[in-house]
Formats: sequence, structure tokens, C-alpha cells
Amino acid sequence: MNDAYAPAERMVALLKAGTVPSNIAQDAALGRLSLPLASRICVLAYLARDGGALAAQASRTLSRVQPELLIDLAAHPAAPDYLRAYVASRQESPLGEEPDWAEISPEEKAFLDLARSETDPFTLVDADPEEVRELNTLLDAPAPGKPTTRTDSPLSRIAKMSVPQRVQCALRGSRDERLLLIRDSNKVVQRAVLGSPRLTTNDVELISNMRNVSDEVLRGIAASRKFMASMVIIRNLVNNPRTPLDVALPLVKHLFQNDLRILSSNKNVNELLRRMAVKTLQEKLTQ
Repeated sequence: MNDAYAPAERMVALLKAGTVPSNIAQDAALGRLSLPLASRICVLAYLARDGGALAAQASRTLSRVQPELLIDLAAHPAAPDYLRAYVASRQESPLGEEPDWAEISPEEKAFLDLARSETDPFTLVDADPEEVRELNTLLDAPAPGKPTTRTDSPLSRIAKMSVPQRVQCALRGSRDERLLLIRDSNKVVQRAVLGSPRLTTNDVELISNMRNVSDEVLRGIAASRKFMASMVIIRNLVNNPRTPLDVALPLVKHLFQNDLRILSSNKNVNELLRRMAVKTLQEKLTQ
């Protein structure tokens, strides 16, 4: 067996024998064992399919692993059968209306509870004409006898999802899917993206610079202490014409002198914001 997978077999044998201390087993379900990545994921797959007390935690940990990585690991000739079975079960059970509630966190349940009564079709905030045409093509039923066009783009997958499915995708999907779903006109989906455990500061740096997101998304970013620790995000928000004025104005005082000069000449933002930049710059120069 490949060296990256062999430690998993030894750990799984110990788990089956019931000789693993509870604290070590808990670390295994959290993905914290000092094993090669492939073996850590194999152990998680075993626990997730075992149905024992750690199954839900192992499933939550695995939900944060990129699907592409799982597929690649399961395709290796040395991969154990339980990893292949776990990956096959995930592929056969796509995001749906009724997820396995035992495998999701309380935060995810809260988002899904909100989404279950929502029926909005997928629409993009400020979609451009090309996006509208593509969405219409994806959502239109093909004429009888006309072959369907198969595509695996994030837009093609998301376009036909219900609101609960889109919320699950926002929480657990890929970066490309999050950056698309943040433009969903449904506010529950937007909030799910911002609440995703997979959302990174780099993702938010891109989102805060978008001109085609809801102002509520930008307001949500500004309300996060974690994301407001990034100077890039602050700079993006004050220069983004979509940012609400009451959100942007208090951020001006955090800008550096060069940022203030740039903001003062930004014709795309509110004049009051430009005047505030000039005033703040003058105050900083006289200090």
C-alpha cells in the first residue's frame, strides 16, 4: 500500500478494535492526527461511514475538504475501500432539499431553516446582458428531440438549484461557487456565503471590490471584525460606489494618506465621501 495511505489502515484497525483513547479518536474526527493528508482523510471517511458517535463530527470535517481532492485520493490504486465508498456516496447524494441534519452544524441548520420556506429562482444582482442570456438558456427546457447542452460550470450547476440547495452550496461549495452565489439576489443565500466556514479573507477582498453585489453584502462585510482587520478590504469598501454611505464614512479615518488622496479624486463615490477624505487628509498632514 502507498505510504500516504498505510497509516490510515493501522489507525482504522485500532478504531475497529476499540483500543484508541477517546481524546485521540476525537482528534481523528476533527482531522487533527499527525498523519499524511491522505491518511487523515481516509480515517475521517471511515468514521463518517461507521455510524458511531464520531460520525457527525467526521462528516462535518470532511465537508470542508475540496471535492476534487477527495475524488483524486479515492481514485488512487492504494485508496482503501471505505474511502471509495464515502466518495461514491457523496457523489450519489448531491445537495438537496433535505440534507442529513445529523451531519451539519447548528449554524448551518439555522441558515437552512430560513431557506426552507424560500422559493426564489436563482437570479444575479446586476446581471449583465450576457449573463441574462446564459441563465435563460440554462433554465429553458430544451425543445422535444433537441439534445441538451451539458456543461459543468458553477453557473450551470447553481442555476437550477432551489434556495435550500443554494444555501448548502454557499456553505460547503467551492470558491468559484461562493463568488457566484454572493451575487444571488436572495438575502438568505448572501448571508450563507458570508457565514461559510470556507470563506477566506482573500475571498472577501475580491467581494468587497465587486460593483455587482447587493449593498447588504457590503454592509455585512463591514460588520465583521475579522474581515475589517484587512486594510485591503477597508480600502475596497470606501472606494466601492455600492457601499452604503453610512458604512463607508466611518472607515475613512482608517485610511493612509495615499489612500485618502486616491479616494478624494474618486469620481465614482459620493461627493460627501470625497470631502471627508480631503478633510481627514488635511488633519493627518497637520498632526
